[in-house]
Amino acid sequence: MNDDVLSKVKGKPIIAVITSKDCHGEDIADYSQKMFDKYHFGQGKLNNGVLIVINKEDYQVRVQTGYGMESILPDAYLNKTIVKAFTKETKSRIIKKGTGQSGGGGASATVNVAGEELVHHKTYSQGTKELVNLIAHRITDKLPTENNKDSNRKSDEDIDETVDLFSAVFLGVLACSTLLVFFAVSL
Repeated sequence: MNDDVLSKVKGKPIIAVITSKDCHGEDIADYSQKMFDKYHFGQGKLNNGVLIVINKEDYQVRVQTGYGMESILPDAYLNKTIVKAFTKETKSRIIKKGTGQSGGGGASATVNVAGEELVHHKTYSQGTKELVNLIAHRITDKLPTENNKDSNRKSDEDIDETVDLFSAVFLGVLACSTLLVFFAVSL
């Protein structure tokens, strides 16, 4: 995903995945932050890395983002996306959502998915693959790519048309105002 899709996005953001049996005894939030800081995911000052940590023993998934990705991957989106990626819709599923948190290394989300539900519905590899795909597509939708450098902005032609329209309206209003002043002075 990094080579095929994200390498074409402005700033070349990176998605990394760490799967751990038990996060070496640490809380998943602390472990995620520690790994994010240790490996500096993303491009330098852009701080545009994304780290997905999966704690298999506690059935926890956390997405840690750099500050450069906070607006693209807000906590609410991450919480929903993690649940979507690791579970299938069933009436009986039991999902204990963690609270989204900000600070430290950026936006993050933790979701505890009941072990039985995770095992019966999707494997870790299926859920991880889906989560990476969802996050990568969100990034490509929100950031310009090489093929579409201004994906989130109007084209130069649209801007020129807007400026021309604004200028025409402004000149029309100015002309009308001048005529009104002329008639008012004449009377």
